[in-house]
Amino acid sequence: MRPSLSVSSPDELHCRQGKTGNRMNHPVTDAHLSIMDLPSVLTQLFERAQRPLLPDSYLPAHGGFKASQLLFHSHHVFVVDFDGFCLADPALDVGYFLAYLRPSGLWYYKQGMRQWFEQSARVFHAAYPEAMFTRGITNEIIDSIIERSRLYEGALIFKIATRRVNRLNTPRPQELSAMLDEIKACLTPVLSQNN
Repeated sequence: MRPSLSVSSPDELHCRQGKTGNRMNHPVTDAHLSIMDLPSVLTQLFERAQRPLLPDSYLPAHGGFKASQLLFHSHHVFVVDFDGFCLADPALDVGYFLAYLRPSGLWYYKQGMRQWFEQSARVFHAAYPEAMFTRGITNEIIDSIIERSRLYEGALIFKIATRRVNRLNTPRPQELSAMLDEIKACLTPVLSQNN
């Protein structure tokens, strides 16, 4: 069974029903991937998949895990804000964390933001498999979670971008172009692996 692209399906890309954002009337008019391209890119992704990109099981998930959901106190870390708690693909929280790990300055090409994000993502990608392995999760399952997390990561960046569609007619349309390029970067490795 192939995953559905319908957000009203049980296999939607996030646990909670979100508010419908503003609809975009004009595509981005440069050489970058545009918002209007995303449905065909996602459809292509699922059509090219040689195996379903579904998890082996759904597990408890935060449903909105990002750095701002961490509370640090007395050398302890606490996870907060469980209003999106659900049973989901474990890759959801990984993708959510990585999507929201990107500093907003990245969308404006501010100096040092790309390097900071890439270094932070490398640290996460090194620590996550190690932590999962120590909890008895096999390398095969960990690799599968990481692979699927790129889909969620791209989808969540798209969610963030749709909140900024009104900026197309402002002096900062490069913000959306940067976000769309980032989505493409998330999806391209998955598309390449499944050719």
